[in-house]
Amino acid sequence: MATIVPKTIRGHRYYYLVQTAWVNGRSRYVKQLYLGKAEDIGKLFEEATAPVPTQGLPFEFGGTAALYSVAQQLQLAEIIDRHVPKRNQGLSVGQYALLAILNRCLAPTSKTQLAHWYAGTVLYRLLPADPAQLRSQRFFDHMGELSLEAIQAIEKEIAQVLMRDWGIDSTSLIYDATNFFSYIDTRTPSRLARRGKNKARRIDLRQVSLGLLVSRDYHVPLFHETYPGNRPDAVEFREVLKKLRQRYAEVFPEPHNITLVFDKGNNSKENFRLLENSPYHFVGSLVPTQHEDLLDIPRRSFDTLQGHRLAGVRAFRCTREVYGAERTVVVTWNRTFYKAQVRGLLATLNRCVRRLHSLRAQLQRRRQQAHPKGKVPTVASVTRQVEAIRHARHLKQLVPAKVEDTPKGVRLRFEVDQEEKRRLMTRLFGKTILFTDQLAWSSEDIVLGYRGQYKLEDGFRTMKDSEACCWWPMHHWTDQKIRVHGFFCVMALLLVSLLQRQLGQKGIDISIARLIRRLTEIEEMALAYPPRPVARGKAKPRSVYVLSQMDPGQRALFEALDLARYQHPTA
Repeated sequence: MATIVPKTIRGHRYYYLVQTAWVNGRSRYVKQLYLGKAEDIGKLFEEATAPVPTQGLPFEFGGTAALYSVAQQLQLAEIIDRHVPKRNQGLSVGQYALLAILNRCLAPTSKTQLAHWYAGTVLYRLLPADPAQLRSQRFFDHMGELSLEAIQAIEKEIAQVLMRDWGIDSTSLIYDATNFFSYIDTRTPSRLARRGKNKARRIDLRQVSLGLLVSRDYHVPLFHETYPGNRPDAVEFREVLKKLRQRYAEVFPEPHNITLVFDKGNNSKENFRLLENSPYHFVGSLVPTQHEDLLDIPRRSFDTLQGHRLAGVRAFRCTREVYGAERTVVVTWNRTFYKAQVRGLLATLNRCVRRLHSLRAQLQRRRQQAHPKGKVPTVASVTRQVEAIRHARHLKQLVPAKVEDTPKGVRLRFEVDQEEKRRLMTRLFGKTILFTDQLAWSSEDIVLGYRGQYKLEDGFRTMKDSEACCWWPMHHWTDQKIRVHGFFCVMALLLVSLLQRQLGQKGIDISIARLIRRLTEIEEMALAYPPRPVARGKAKPRSVYVLSQMDPGQRALFEALDLARYQHPTA
């Protein structure tokens, strides 16, 4: 039998586990195991019963649960399934789409890596799926079910739900377009991926363009169009206006109260003719340099606009004939905008002058050398270098330069035109020219209405952010898959915008990038306890799920979004 025997050695008490047996008619120790002092035994017991993290954990919880909640409230998967039904076999098209959309929101990756991402989130219990169902080919198969007509029908129903159930304000809608470069091979046939004027300056790559119509509050997407990368914005806007009349006549309950907001890149005579024959009003902007008479109006004629959101903004209001009709025109001067433009100009100008000084010194040293080495500079080659240095806006007028040939070599002369610099800063900088057909609107309403354009630009920045809703990576090269990819990215922007809106309504103002980052830091961890001894049968290990420690900011997000309802039942 086994017993624990204490022994006192040099005044210290130690414990041993001894095994006794009858040997030759006497009880003898046949096995002895040293246990240590009492405190050592207690420490060993605590370590033996302490939980240990299970291999492969923790799981991402906060971001997944928050966005899954928004998708459930919107019934996004159900709406997709209504328009793209399939047999009751495995995951539905809507569920596959939801997985891809959530991935775009949280950790954009290729479809081949999506199963790996899925395994590290709590989706394993929110949206259970077999590993075989998450192979990339299964995603591609279901993406193939989403035709252009199905995408348009899905988007239309989602817009109706947003208006009816979410209270999205449709009185002011903002439209703009952007483009995304791709690495599609030049020889790959595609109507969408074309070379054009890329906003990231990747003119060497083919690009896909995206037009987006969003609400004024929190840039909630209501309409999108994926179109060829070589189509000008004004031409695409013309097509969008036609489709808005066709597709959204039944979406918006009162289309005659809708005001479209767009920037000057969409201006054209034909577009405004279409607007005049449509139920939509508009607020747009004009190219300042095309209206010199408005720039000449002295700043003392401007009135200060009212409201804390318009602090530092002054405006001059008048009427002008613009694109064949009398419009209300508001010329604004913004102190913050003015200071930013001045800082940008001075930084660009200083960089240009330094590079020109360096080039001029290089040419001068060559002229002074008796036997200069290297390729002989010519007027043409130096002129090309000068033009490259002065490529930024306004620099050609601000820094006039002259390249001339002399008997000793090429000479460069330049100077900064201080008068032109003063003229730019007093006439152009800080000014924006707005115009509208909303004659009854105040100047404050017109300026605030146009400022919604910046909200959409924030949305585009979100879609180009590497952390959330990123368009990249786009490992697709067929037009149909590119359209579906664009649809997934727009739906991802929809979910994060609605999430941001929910928090804003509860007094939490936070950017999308920071919101996603703080939420994804909330993790769910599984702690496995060693099995306890039992009288009969085999003991089973016990597991408990706990959330990572949250700071006050994360705790506020957790409580505002009521994420406790998505915790593991054992938590």
